Amino acid sequence: MPTMNSRIWLQILLPAALLLPAGRGLSKEDASTAHHSMAASTPGAEIKVTFATSPAAVKTGVPVQLCASVRKGNDAVPDADVVLEIWKADDPNGAHLQRRTKYDPHTGYVVEGSFVEAGVYQVLVHATTSEAHQMISAKFEVRDGS
Repeated sequence: MPTMNSRIWLQILLPAALLLPAGRGLSKEDASTAHHSMAASTPGAEIKVTFATSPAAVKTGVPVQLCASVRKGNDAVPDADVVLEIWKADDPNGAHLQRRTKYDPHTGYVVEGSFVEAGVYQVLVHATTSEAHQMISAKFEVRDGS
């Protein structure tokens, strides 16, 4: 049975974690990433994962896309399994919402939605291909949209 805390997070994050085109019109300021890579031993298996929001300035109640891009060399990887794990940064022990992305050849791996609560959010992007697994961590701010 969901707790009160998990229900609040679902209201906050469910809509927000549903928006994300990878790579188009995205600010590098809002897409700061710390890379944590675990590549398979296959030569050339290294993948590069990036994260950004669109629009770059995220506001409560306004639709946003959370975007992940997965590349091997200069090529997009269209068949990766990409999951975004999102939580409020000032509550690391709070509920973590996980959302599977959808791939769009023009925007990358995307989750779309909107946020109910302002604050700084942490996202952990889990990207798995047939050759490698990589996770990156990023933070982004959601400002009051009213």
